[in-house]
Amino acid sequence: TRRNFILGPGCHQASASAMQECSDMGAPSAFLCDCNTAETWAVRDQLQSSLGSEWELAEGFGIDHIYIENAPKDAGQPFLGHATCGHCGHVGCQDSCSNPAWAYADHPPVEVAIDTAAIMIDWPAHQNDMEATASQS
Repeated sequence: TRRNFILGPGCHQASASAMQECSDMGAPSAFLCDCNTAETWAVRDQLQSSLGSEWELAEGFGIDHIYIENAPKDAGQPFLGHATCGHCGHVGCQDSCSNPAWAYADHPPVEVAIDTAAIMIDWPAHQNDMEATASQS
């Protein structure tokens, strides 16, 4: 059974529209989530069907995932991903359901570096107008 793991029905379209708006301005997208599932394929498939672009898992640890767009826009190459202090306790509720090493969450946050050196961003034509406006202020 397929489920929408990303957002509830009320938020889904608004979020997809906001991400598409950034993409239309030339920026590749990243999506970070406390997805409440370890099924990374399901989240990736939902991103692809909602946004019409290709995504890859840049880093994941349990239910925390970071995805990056890789087509038609290319966010770059992920490297050095890890769970912050992933060995600093048991995932899930602990005393008070929090761990100070994880910013008082019940699981460690994930992070990843993205190498953008090899990508070319296709800035829209209005980018020149935006830069001209900024230089006038």
